Amino acid sequence: LLAEYGPGVSAAAYAAYLTRDTATAHICDPPAEMLLSANAALNAVLTGVYGALTPEAVFAAEPGLAAYAHDPRFFRLVLPVCVATAVRLDLAAQRLEYAHAGDTALLLFMADGHVRAVTGGAGDVVPPDYASWSSDKRARYTVESGIRHNYVDDDGQPDSQQGVAVINGLPQLAHYLHAGEQLLTGVDAVLVCTDGLLWPNPPNEDAAGQQARLAHMRALIESEGLADYLERLRAEERADRDRVRYPRFKIHDDATGLYVRLSAR
Repeated sequence: LLAEYGPGVSAAAYAAYLTRDTATAHICDPPAEMLLSANAALNAVLTGVYGALTPEAVFAAEPGLAAYAHDPRFFRLVLPVCVATAVRLDLAAQRLEYAHAGDTALLLFMADGHVRAVTGGAGDVVPPDYASWSSDKRARYTVESGIRHNYVDDDGQPDSQQGVAVINGLPQLAHYLHAGEQLLTGVDAVLVCTDGLLWPNPPNEDAAGQQARLAHMRALIESEGLADYLERLRAEERADRDRVRYPRFKIHDDATGLYVRLSAR
């Protein structure tokens, strides 16, 4: 399955490429329908692999998951998964539509100077001592996090206090998908990005701290552009290789961003 997009493609990259291609094929659809169509496309190809996208079918085909068979929800661990934020700007109507799944971000740079995080923006929520954990403890944490992807409880029902939206082929995405509209009145620019492009956050950051961090990020992007901003971000991350000042899972994450300026400055 993964070879469809070339050699060395990971499961996550496969899900991302399929999402991109499906969104392109549904470019005239509302953003929420784009992402739901991508999720349905992933469901279809995985059903072709396993015969059915159910715990029983996946566990039967994946002996490496035997240690987790006591809880059928753990079949999520083998599914390709990606996150996405889809945004459509309507400049004539001065509004945008969006749909969001995961930890990507949609940020509005407002004319009054503040940054509004429509989705994302909080940065990593990482245990402060994560960098000192053993590999076994990190693996357990990853497993426990994976079960929350389009989560269901013991009765098979979604739980908004536990679950997070991702594109992994499971129909519960429809419950967790965050979608809406925003007026563009008073908006200078729009930034859509992965969490790896956000300026790193210190532990126990409050609302005022988050706003200051995003304002700093905005100032760098507006004065230097995305490419130079990324260089500054990478330098800041390298200076904290031990991940003490900014607790995070990796020294740096993949960074993708699209910046659209709506007004002259």
